Amino acid sequence: MKCLEIIKVRSSSERGEQVNWTLHNLVSQIQKVPGLASVRVCADAKVSGDWGLLLFWENQELGRQGSALALILTQHLRALGLVDHTVWMDQHP
Repeated sequence: MKCLEIIKVRSSSERGEQVNWTLHNLVSQIQKVPGLASVRVCADAKVSGDWGLLLFWENQELGRQGSALALILTQHLRALGLVDHTVWMDQHP
């Protein structure tokens, strides 16, 4: 089953460069994780200081808690601001 995990970081706009650098650094470190199809960093179009780290998984059963990787990243990113983690399951047959 295809899954998407979204880790949202809300930080001050003054820390935007630091958050951006940290997220891109994490992406370079986790790109080769087995089962991880792709990773994206996004910035909110309306709210300066809101960032998203999107983890796209192929054929992974993540369950309600999500992946171990996302749980580790969520803990790490709390140093930058408020963090929210959600898990989305593809419903396409």
